[in-house]
Amino acid sequence: MPMPTWNARAILESRCLMCESSAYLQGKDGKEELLLEDVVMLKPKDGRIVLMSILGEKKEIDASIDHIDLLKHKIMLRRP
Repeated sequence: MPMPTWNARAILESRCLMCESSAYLQGKDGKEELLLEDVVMLKPKDGRIVLMSILGEKKEIDASIDHIDLLKHKIMLRRP
C-alpha cells in the first residue's frame, strides 16, 4: 500500500500552528462527542485518562485511547 502524499504548504496554511488537540469520545453508534478542546496533556491514570487543556481545565474519564491523529490534532478515546 503506497504511503499518502502530503502537501505540507496546504497543511500549514489550513491549520493553526499550535500544538493543542481536541479530545473526543467515540460512541457505540460511531458518533464523536467532544470532551475537551485545546488539550496539551493526556495521561493514563489507574485505568482512566486524564486530559488537561492549555487553560488548566482538567477532565478525567473512564476510557482508553483509540487513536491519535497528529495532523488533524484529534485524540479519539473509547469506553472500555
